[in-house]
Amino acid sequence: MDVATLLVRINERHGRTFSLVGRCEGGTRGAYEVAERDERAILKFGAGQGWLTRLRRAESIAEPLRAVSYPTPRNLALGTAPGDIWYQIQEFISGTPMSSPLSPANLEILIALNDLQADRRPEATEEYPDWSSYIHDVVFANESGWAGTLQAHSQATRRLLAALQSTAAAYDDAELPNTDIVHGDFLPGNVLVHDGRLAAVIDTMAMGYGTRVHDLARVLVWLYDDMAAPLRQQLAERVAAISTPAMRTICLIGEIIDVIAFMIEHHPRAIERHVQNGWAILNDLDRQGAVHCG
Repeated sequence: MDVATLLVRINERHGRTFSLVGRCEGGTRGAYEVAERDERAILKFGAGQGWLTRLRRAESIAEPLRAVSYPTPRNLALGTAPGDIWYQIQEFISGTPMSSPLSPANLEILIALNDLQADRRPEATEEYPDWSSYIHDVVFANESGWAGTLQAHSQATRRLLAALQSTAAAYDDAELPNTDIVHGDFLPGNVLVHDGRLAAVIDTMAMGYGTRVHDLARVLVWLYDDMAAPLRQQLAERVAAISTPAMRTICLIGEIIDVIAFMIEHHPRAIERHVQNGWAILNDLDRQGAVHCG
């Protein structure tokens, strides 16, 4: 279904009068700017109506977070169209993704956002992703097949995987807390800033519950090279301050496995760099206490 036809259906179903402005610059398929009178909005759509369940679930988590100044765009229209199509129209919020390398001010924004996620697990938890169980299974049960990807790729990734699993083994029986909200892809590209201030947190469809350590561990691992050493140290200390050894070990190792598997599939030239980063983080964990990230 083309975007113009879809927009007609959306307007008819929701009693709106959105018009197409154009495709979002730098966006992927299904990201378009639309407008209704003077109100700007973003239309996203794609195949697979299972995504609609995820979007509705994320909205039920995001709504109470907005009440504590955790800014996520509001949905203006959400539904399905013929041809196994899901769609979402969200309010437009002015801002640009956090730039690289990560600045001290932007790191403070990420940490403050992460604090707002503490102890806000939804009541009806059975419908939400359990990120704590998931990251535990990534490390110990080859969830998503990522550990298998490292095992199969090269001697360098196999060697790192063996070391990661050896360090994690002490926490095989650990149960991670699941009292916090977890964004699921808490990277600077999903946080918009405007004039140096927080504007919005986007791409929240993977939101669930678990430990918020997961989100900060993701920032530390995926952006290891995009932070100056003092910022890495600050972030590592923050991770340590809100976690136990089991929590930070499992979350960090899970993210190391994740990022390297992603690079194997999508960015082969970056594999060696991320393997080196994985060793650096692992060595810090093995020095137990492990909050120094030089």
